[in-house]
Order: sequence, then structure tokens, then C-alpha cells
Amino acid sequence: MSKHQEVIDYIRGLKEGNRISVRSVAEEIGVSEGTAYKAIKDAEKLGIVTTIPRVGTVRVERIDKRSLENLTCNEVVNIVMGNVLGGKAGLYKSINNFVIGAMTIDAMGRYLGPNDLLIAGNRDESHKLALENQCAVLITGGFGCSDYVKRLADRKQLPIISCQYDTFTTATLINNAISQRQIKSDIILAEDIMKTNFLFLDNTSRVGELKKASSITGERYFYIIDEKGKLVGSVVYEQDKFKSDEDLVTSYIDKNLICVNTKTSVSYAGHLILKDDLDRLPVLEGRRMVGILLKKDIEKALRSIGTRATTNQTIEDLLTRSFEKEKIDKGIIYRGKILPEMLNKLGVASWSILNFIISITGISALKAHKIYNIVVEAFNVIFIKPLEMDVYIEAQAEIIDLGRNSAKVEISLTKDNELIGKAYLVTKMLGK
Repeated sequence: MSKHQEVIDYIRGLKEGNRISVRSVAEEIGVSEGTAYKAIKDAEKLGIVTTIPRVGTVRVERIDKRSLENLTCNEVVNIVMGNVLGGKAGLYKSINNFVIGAMTIDAMGRYLGPNDLLIAGNRDESHKLALENQCAVLITGGFGCSDYVKRLADRKQLPIISCQYDTFTTATLINNAISQRQIKSDIILAEDIMKTNFLFLDNTSRVGELKKASSITGERYFYIIDEKGKLVGSVVYEQDKFKSDEDLVTSYIDKNLICVNTKTSVSYAGHLILKDDLDRLPVLEGRRMVGILLKKDIEKALRSIGTRATTNQTIEDLLTRSFEKEKIDKGIIYRGKILPEMLNKLGVASWSILNFIISITGISALKAHKIYNIVVEAFNVIFIKPLEMDVYIEAQAEIIDLGRNSAKVEISLTKDNELIGKAYLVTKMLGK
């Protein structure tokens, strides 16, 4: 095991909330401060430590996709641009629920639970009640709290945060942040579908071992990994390719591999699979190989993306909210008007926004006909004429060529039956 991995494993073994520093880790493990620094930075990328201003680097629970919408107290501080009045040691904690303290003290207790966040004004009694119920507190309106409440927060390691916004604005900011995180949680990553049980040989293996492994498993493709778990290359078993069973497999390996990391989106992985005609991709965490992505699993994931329901609004949703959709024989039609937020500084529809609408229409035409797992290969805009505010437009996309692995879509943009834009979209498909 490398010193770098030893530091990572040491950090994983620490209790949540423990503070760490480069010097303390270097002294504990017996490594250089440079090695400790790099390992701590990699641990931050893995999500097992976080750096909190005026507190330091803290061991935290790794956030998985299921709990991605749960903000931490430290993140709330950044969202509302707040000040921490007490309980700094608890800033790493995740928040389960948000409670707005717009009720009497007697009624408030029923709504408070451990790891919740109470949003309230300058009501000292509500601050005490929240802390006694293991809740953090966010004070709105720029107000502070009593010294007793600060001491109680420090003792219980529950943050007391103050911000200048009113309660409504504060709640809106937090809600928007949660919505953004939920959108991120809907994105399928390599780590969500990768196979962690994969065939490999070490870099000291002989050709004879490769032949035996291929005979037992029926597989021809093997990855070569060194003693540190680092990916060295790959080798394909072909009967007439090898000179001697005693040769090292490293003499025949392909080192030019296309790799992804655990946080690579499945959509991008699909693009790589198509572009280079691959049937699998190795997945790395740092420099260690931790899994493989198979083409069939990517295809399945991309199909699920196309049929998944979501309640969160993306920029695409916001821009097309005034448009109506109509499915036609070989495509789709978007009808709507140019909104004020679509204009540029000159008072006409932004060229980039119109491009966006055209591209959405083209892709929607394919999705409307149950073609979900696509990768855009080319998008050619022939022309677009200027448009003013409040005019109604119609974007019509028609599939003009549909093959086994590719599709071509023609998109026309019209105003009062006048052609004002034309574009073509070419895509590749990971099966239908």
C-alpha cells in the first residue's frame, strides 16, 4: 500500500467531526507534509473531509446521491452570507428539515427534531428551545442572540447563524439551493452503474495465467493492475498473438486507454463509447481502478434518463415554460412567445437563446419518438433572423433520416408562416 493510500485510509477511520491538519496527519502516519497535503486534498474530492472557514479541515460523512439534497450548516452560512455566532464545531452537520418559527413557543416544540434548522427572528426563547431539541438556529433580519444562547450552542456543537435577509428571502434562497442539488442528484454518474467486480491480472502475471483465466471465464479482455491498484493497461487474449506462456503480459498490453472517473456523467461516458467504438470503460478513483462501465449498462441508464419524471426546473424548463408542444408524425412542434428574459441588450431575442430553443426542439423530436439515448454529433444553424419581444414563434422539428445508429433532424423556425430560422441536428444513438 502506498503512503498516499495509507493517509486516505487513516482519514476514513477518523470519527466524524474530528479536525485534521497537514502537520498532525504527517506526524501520525510518518509521512512527509507534501504527501499528507496531497492526500487531504484527494480526501476532500472524495467527500470525506471539508474545509470550514475559521474552523479548519474536518472529517465529515460522505454525501451519497440519496442525501445530496441535505445541506450542511456550513453551506447554509454561504448561501445566506451569514455570520456564525456560536456552535462552530457543528458546522459540518447535515440538516434534515427546515422549520420557520412563525408560531408560539408552546406549539413550536412539536415541529423541532434532531438535526433540524430553525429559521426565526430575535426570539431568544425559541433559540433556546431549538438548541435543547438538538436543532441549529438561523436568525434572520440581522439580529443576534444572548450570551447564554451562544454558550449553549458551543456546548451542544449546534451552530447559531445570523443573516441580514428577512425570513421569506432566506427561505427562498435555501429552497433554490436545495432544488439545484436535487437536479444534480438526478444526474446518473459512473459510480452509480459501474461494475466493481471486474477481471484483472497483476503486472507480474505470465501469458500462461492469461490463457488459463480466459479459459475459465470465457472472457478475452483483461485489465492489468500494479501492486498499488493503479491501472497499467489492458490485454486481449488472442490465441496466435503470444510467443511463450512464460512471457509477462505487460509485454503485450495496450497502455493507450480511455478512462473515466467515478463522477463522470453517464451521458459523457456514452459519448466516449460511441466516438471510439468501445464496449467498456475503466473507472478510476484518483489513480486506482475501482470499476468498469459496460456499454449495455450505459445504454440502459440513458434510456432511464429519458423516461424519468422530475419535479425540479432546469434552465431548459424555465426557457420553454411559455411554449406548448405538439407531437406530429415525424417530429414535434413548439409554439410560444418571446419573453422579456429572452432579449439581449439591443432589445431583440438573444441569438444564443434562439439557438437553445432550436436545439431543444430537435432533441425533443427524437425523444417524442422514444429515441432517448443519443449523443449530438453535429448541430448546424443555417440562419436566424432577429425577433422582437412578445411575438409568437413556431419551432418545428422533423426527423428526415433515421438509421440504426444515427438520426438527422431538420428544424424550422417561423413567425406568422414566415421562415426566420433553419438548422440541422445530427446524432448518434446507443441503440433504440
